[in-house]
Amino acid sequence: MAAKKAFSPLDTMGERTQQLRKNAGLTQAGLAARIEISNTQMARYENKNIYPRRMF
Repeated sequence: MAAKKAFSPLDTMGERTQQLRKNAGLTQAGLAARIEISNTQMARYENKNIYPRRMF
């Protein structure tokens, strides 16, 4: 098992999300299902540095 990488202030939200997801042992599809978004949107958050709309 790979060592957990410490967060850097320079990490993007997508990089941090990907690290946390992998540390939790989830796939993109698995995390997307848990937070009720599409697989495509989850990939956009991680790979294209797109941020979710504000919900509140």
